[in-house]
Amino acid sequence: MAASDLQKRWGLIMGLRGLLMLLAGLYAVIWPAAALAVLVIAGGAILLIDGVLGLWALTFGGAKTGNFWFDVVRNILAIITGVLILLSPVLATLVTVWFFIYLVAFQAIVVGVMEIVIAIRERANMPRICRCCWRGRSTSCSAWCCCSRRCRARSSSSSSAA
Repeated sequence: MAASDLQKRWGLIMGLRGLLMLLAGLYAVIWPAAALAVLVIAGGAILLIDGVLGLWALTFGGAKTGNFWFDVVRNILAIITGVLILLSPVLATLVTVWFFIYLVAFQAIVVGVMEIVIAIRERANMPRICRCCWRGRSTSCSAWCCCSRRCRARSSSSSSAA
């Protein structure tokens, strides 16, 4: 097979893959509940097939990774999870939604604490806002010089003249 034939085939495969992704995306936008059900059932089937094929490969296929018991446990857990998802896709969907809710909540808590710690540690480097900015006189000075001595002197001289 020539290299150009192989490139044409890969181009065709990539085009078909793009068309499939476009149709799947449109399906998910138009019918989100049905798309969620299809994704959950497909995920359960993939886990079940992965676990069965993984155990088959360990038993008959000669797949040796050096972590035999880890691979056995992983594949058995994949089979159990796939069967549970296929038996109750609604429960699997609810568990998945709650998992993502708590994942996002945990991430928000961690990021919030990290930003507070950084703000406290770096507060000396943070710009300070002078009186002229609080009083609405910042139009007379640019943002970069608002906290400089020149600006404070300007704001104190303008307030004393008034």
